[in-house]
Amino acid sequence: MKSVTILAQKWPLKRFEMFRDGFENIGYNVNSKPVMSDVLVIWNRYREGGELADKYEKELNKVIVAENAYISPDSAGRKYTALSLHGHNGSGWTPYEGPERWARMEIDLHSWRKTGDWILVCGQRGLGAPGMAMPKTFMGEVREMLQKTTGRHIEMRDPPALHQNQRPLKELWPLLGAVVVWTSNMATIALTNGVTAYYMGPHHIMAGGAIHGVDEIMSPTYPDRDAAFRRLAWAQWTREEIVSGEALEHLGC
Repeated sequence: MKSVTILAQKWPLKRFEMFRDGFENIGYNVNSKPVMSDVLVIWNRYREGGELADKYEKELNKVIVAENAYISPDSAGRKYTALSLHGHNGSGWTPYEGPERWARMEIDLHSWRKTGDWILVCGQRGLGAPGMAMPKTFMGEVREMLQKTTGRHIEMRDPPALHQNQRPLKELWPLLGAVVVWTSNMATIALTNGVTAYYMGPHHIMAGGAIHGVDEIMSPTYPDRDAAFRRLAWAQWTREEIVSGEALEHLGC
């Protein structure tokens, strides 16, 4: 019998049970201690989970990285968990099978906003795998760089967990010409609201819809967001899909 290690010592019980039940439903023996198995499940990729993932990959074993969903809930109220192989937020991989999952979510995309000229720089928690975690110097350095190169108003925004009393986003969207992030999900939110997004980190789940680097920020193009959202839809799964094992089998388990 194949086995899976779910590194869940600090997980909420319901989250652990979701993965435990899913793997048991497709015939796996489940471990909750950090031992070598056929598959490892971790939440993001840092600290103990990241170290164990490195060991698994040296043995060519599968690593599933879970995290909060990129878009959740969808229009029908379905809530999701992000799942990818070996990395999160575009640093890993998940099979893509077509447009049907994105179509099912029925998320309306706002038309491109082409009148605002403010630039919103969004911070994020300093968590994640090396390279994916935002450097401590990012916010200050990117603000200085954008002020010198664009001459535009630069609006700074902390992650909600650090600063709750910020200007509501709904007031900002009409003013914005661009959103700049390291790897924050704010790029995804910006694209749903019709604002061009730029990311400075090595990967992003919306790559192709979001643009890597800010070289084009003064002469923006309007990329094919739909293609990026269709890929995103295959990187997040409902609780029911995980418990049934469907999501896990999709990842090759």
